[in-house]
Amino acid sequence: MSVSLELIHHTGCCIRESETTQSMHSILQRKIWLEQYYQIRQDCFRKELGLRSFDGSEDEFDRSGYLLLALDQDRCIGGVRLSISTPQSPTRLPLEINGFTVPEIFPEIIGNGESYSQWTRLALLPEYRTAEVLRVMALTVLRQAEQLDCSYAFNVAGMNRARLYQRLHRTQGFNYEILQDVKIPAESHFMGLEHLLSVGYLKPQVSQQLLSRHLSNRTAVNAYSDRRGIAVGGPQRLEGMRQLAY
Repeated sequence: MSVSLELIHHTGCCIRESETTQSMHSILQRKIWLEQYYQIRQDCFRKELGLRSFDGSEDEFDRSGYLLLALDQDRCIGGVRLSISTPQSPTRLPLEINGFTVPEIFPEIIGNGESYSQWTRLALLPEYRTAEVLRVMALTVLRQAEQLDCSYAFNVAGMNRARLYQRLHRTQGFNYEILQDVKIPAESHFMGLEHLLSVGYLKPQVSQQLLSRHLSNRTAVNAYSDRRGIAVGGPQRLEGMRQLAY
């Protein structure tokens, strides 16, 4: 099983009259991969999370973000989305709904002029859900956010998945907190699922201390330090792993 990765910034998928035939072929191939990814995440979310009405088709966050697609030769077998907000181009993240905003909860981020991100819609075909594939995908997303000068990588998931993400971050050298007491609203199609906000720290210790001080009166789950499982390469399969990122 050989899996490669393709990072797509959605604006790069538009076909212009000036494009060469080769470039147009590449863009058309990317469009096919995107449609395959949208269908995979729709099928996974409906079947494995029981979200019968979930629509996996392209949305505003796909168009404004980065999409990391996992490929097996010429077929897309999964992917994940990365959304970025910067001081120069502030953008609403997927978690910012129903009045919940990152600047309101963490005003220091804005006050310090820092960029932040969120990764969502992680979906893989069942036969490709191995520790190694997930590790490489997570590392690529985190490195991309880091290259875009993000200090933080937010995530929303249930506790089991949050702990999995914690291991993924820590094996890549990033600190990670599960913010159990930060209440966030659920997306309309995700009612009834556990929603925990977590944050990965992509910059040096000063960034982590910033949020830790702000959340000093809240409970952050930091004790989970098991580095086994996801840190092991090769074909190890993640038994019982369902859909990973809301």
